[in-house]
Amino acid sequence: MAEVLPETSFNERIRIIIEKVGSAEKLATLSGMSSRVIGKYLAGESDPSREKLVALANAAGVSVAWLATGEKALSPEQPDFVCEHGPHYSAGIDESLLISIIEAIEEHLAAIDGELAPKKKAQLIATLYSIFNKEKAAVVDTSTVLRLVKLAV
Repeated sequence: MAEVLPETSFNERIRIIIEKVGSAEKLATLSGMSSRVIGKYLAGESDPSREKLVALANAAGVSVAWLATGEKALSPEQPDFVCEHGPHYSAGIDESLLISIIEAIEEHLAAIDGELAPKKKAQLIATLYSIFNKEKAAVVDTSTVLRLVKLAV
C-alpha cells in the first residue's frame, strides 16, 4: 500500500489538485462546480458531498480514497508515495532519458521554427521514449529525434 507523507488536511489536498490541474477555475470547470465552491473547500469552510468528491477526484485524476482521507496513493496507478512536493514516480520511468528526449525535441523544434500541439508532442515523447527505452540507449540518437520531429510538424 502506498504511503502518504506528510499527513494532509482535506483543504491541503484540494490545494494539491488545484496545482495539478493548473488553477481553481480549471478544477471548477472540469468538475462541474463553481469557483466559489472550490474556494470554500480550499478555505476549509465546506466539505463536498460524495458525488462532488468523486467529480473532483475524476477531474484531477486522483483516487477518491486519497482525496477523501489522504491515505493510499494519490492516483490509482501510482505505486510510490506522495511527499510534500507532490507525487514521486519511480516505477519504470527513466527520468534522465525522458528529460533528454524532451530537450532534444525542444531543440529540434526551435531549430526548424516548428511547433507541436500538446497532444502531438506528448505522442512524440511517448514514441521516442518507447524506442530509446526498448533499446536501453545510454544516449538519445538526435537524428532519430529530428526525423520524427519533422514528420510530426
